[in-house]
Amino acid sequence: ATRLGFCRRASHAVEDIAECPVLAPELAALIDPLRPLIARLAAAGKSGDAIATLTDSGIDLLIAAQSPPDLAARQALAEFADARDLARVSWRTKRGADEPVAMRRRPVLTFAGVAVETPPGAFVQPSREGESALAGLVREGVGDARRVADLYAGLGSLTFPLADDRAVHAVEGDADALDALARAARTSGLRVSAERRDLARDPLAGDELADFDAVVFDPPRIGAAAQARALAEAGPVRVVAVSCDPATLARDARMLIGGGYRLAHAVPVDQFLWSARLEAVAVFERGGRSA
Repeated sequence: ATRLGFCRRASHAVEDIAECPVLAPELAALIDPLRPLIARLAAAGKSGDAIATLTDSGIDLLIAAQSPPDLAARQALAEFADARDLARVSWRTKRGADEPVAMRRRPVLTFAGVAVETPPGAFVQPSREGESALAGLVREGVGDARRVADLYAGLGSLTFPLADDRAVHAVEGDADALDALARAARTSGLRVSAERRDLARDPLAGDELADFDAVVFDPPRIGAAAQARALAEAGPVRVVAVSCDPATLARDARMLIGGGYRLAHAVPVDQFLWSARLEAVAVFERGGRSA
């Protein structure tokens, strides 16, 4: 039998679901219609992922499976997109090989008034409310810094809210996300520059950091150990850390404090409802001075 749901905690076993109270209504309404589609597409005994993102132009659906779709699967996906008024349906057999199967509207997310055309399966915050809270805390955290580096920038959910009154340099390792951010930046008229860089292997360091009055970093759950170490050695007056994992935030904070920063304040943001995970925004200062 086909199961459609979430993995159990610390397990790959899928727990079948009928509803999810924390989903946006548009996404929750997709659960039941997806069942027959997945059953039709899935090979017996095989697993896959369905990633649905609610964008400003509708739902962007990505099916990640172990083999490419045949003609019948493509037709089923196109019919499903039309019946459910989806913006786009794509198919992924391996990372970096996403193929749009049906494009009815270009999926777009708007950050601080800047429209960003999103690649399939792009990382976004769990909710608009959480995203807005984080952006507000980060803006408050950088203070009046005029030159800011936004590290692990993703699609620009923090970049563009910061850039309305300052210069922002966005750094991201994912090529698709950075391309989307850079295209939006070029048409925005804002002072945003973009750089592709694997910050875990090649963090901003030394004289590079001297160009900025403040640095923001929002890494994946594994944290930003290499970047925190580089900041501890040569970082600017103000650093704002955004984290979805308190343990890695504590580790990175110890490195910053060991390098002469002090923790000015930290604010939790509980956007992972009914989960032990917790987002936080922490502001660090050197010498107690503000930016």
